[in-house]
Amino acid sequence: MKKNSIIYRDEIDLSHFFKIILKKKIQIILITLVMFLALFSYKQYNIKPESFEILLTIKQSKENISEKFSFINDALFSIDRNVLREDLKDEITDINKISVLQRLMKDLQYNQELIAVLKKNDTVKEKLARLPKEVQLKHLYEYTKLFSVKKIEFNNYILKFTWSDADEGKKILDDILKLGVVNLQSTIFSEIENRLRLEKRKIINEDQERIRFLIEQKKIAEELDIIGDQIDIIKTDNNNIIVDYSSGGAYYLRGYKAIEMEIYFLKNRVYKDLSYITEEMKTLKTKDRK
Repeated sequence: MKKNSIIYRDEIDLSHFFKIILKKKIQIILITLVMFLALFSYKQYNIKPESFEILLTIKQSKENISEKFSFINDALFSIDRNVLREDLKDEITDINKISVLQRLMKDLQYNQELIAVLKKNDTVKEKLARLPKEVQLKHLYEYTKLFSVKKIEFNNYILKFTWSDADEGKKILDDILKLGVVNLQSTIFSEIENRLRLEKRKIINEDQERIRFLIEQKKIAEELDIIGDQIDIIKTDNNNIIVDYSSGGAYYLRGYKAIEMEIYFLKNRVYKDLSYITEEMKTLKTKDRK
């Protein structure tokens, strides 16, 4: 029986291979160029960039914020009663649209609001969860490099934030600004309330000191049996001159009855001006929360 055998040749004719490449080189170059252009176009128009730069311009408010606190001046800085010191008066009247904006922008640069917002962000929480606990805080503060505040003309500012998702980045920036406003508002109210609390304590201490002085003068008047004011009227050709002996250190000459009445009113003072300011502050806080 005759067997058919097939002989395989493993040899490659390289010269023939190169001849084919050289012959088809124009086609190969064109195909490569077309593929490169197609890939470049796809990346440019179809692939999202790795990060977005989000800019937000902050301008001065047209509203004069200091007018909201005018009730403090009306109550405490009247002509007949200047209760508070000038430094507190300046501090209160300095609450205006420019100073508030400057303080807000300065506060935002400390990045506390940014950190607080990012701690609640799902994307950030997911990334931090994959890291060891000892490096999570350090990694969180690395995000502060993505946020900046820049002052521009007319006391306006630009907030810049870089983030991988544009919509999410806008929300983060918006949340940072809202939280900054809330925190600054709370700080301003606390500062005024603390100063008013100190001033109220000062007024009460002055009243207590006055009461101690009056008690001493009353005792002197009682010992001398001086009931009413010791006032002499000296008559001259043209005028009557009234001499009040109770002025100066001899206050006991007013008489223990008048001094006793003054002590009573001081002990029962309700400090209506300060109570009015406290109520107005509560009302203002409620309005700003709405």
